Amino acid sequence: MNYAIANLHGDYDRYQKMLGKIALKEDDTLYVLGNVLDPEALDGGMKLFQDMAMRPNVIPILGRNEFLASITLGDHTAPKEQAKLKKILSQLGDAEQAELISWIKGGGNAVTREFRELGPEDQEDFLDYLSEFSLVEEVRTEERTFLLVSAGLDHFSPDRDPEDYRPWEVIYHPLDFSRKYLPDRCLVSSINPEPHADRIVMKNRNIAIDCGTRLGCLCLDTMKPSYV
Repeated sequence: MNYAIANLHGDYDRYQKMLGKIALKEDDTLYVLGNVLDPEALDGGMKLFQDMAMRPNVIPILGRNEFLASITLGDHTAPKEQAKLKKILSQLGDAEQAELISWIKGGGNAVTREFRELGPEDQEDFLDYLSEFSLVEEVRTEERTFLLVSAGLDHFSPDRDPEDYRPWEVIYHPLDFSRKYLPDRCLVSSINPEPHADRIVMKNRNIAIDCGTRLGCLCLDTMKPSYV
């Protein structure tokens, strides 16, 4: 079976409860649609990250918090990294630029604090795992084909290869649920178009996994939701 989950926000206990509820097996695959980390949580998510990294059947997809962590937790003082950072900033809007700069300057957030408490080898493992996160994943079941992203597909074109999207195009801009993007594939996102929804929402072949105060998980083979 194939499952999709999103917005764990560092909550290791609830993640474990969901794994138990869906009875995840070694031959199942769990896709995690971003925001595993949470800079404002009591625990930023390192323990959760380490658990995911040990499971070959858990496929992580880049979310906003992972994108910010991948840029700011490395050595961004090196000239090569500064050039990379400058290029990324030029692609972002004012709000996104401010958030990235805040991560760089405000080293007191939970993710940064936990990262600094790791030993050098664990820090390297963490950054290596971050670099493996996908931007888009395609999943085929017997009934349907899905494209999984953290937020949406900015500058969308039906002729555009999913591999061509850049990080900021899939992590910041949510899907438009009034629009049918692709006739042959369902788009799965973490961002719910109904801000206070406590359930997984499906409309126009678009699916939103986020459930607010509840953790939602969708079996892509049966389309059955589970909640914790």
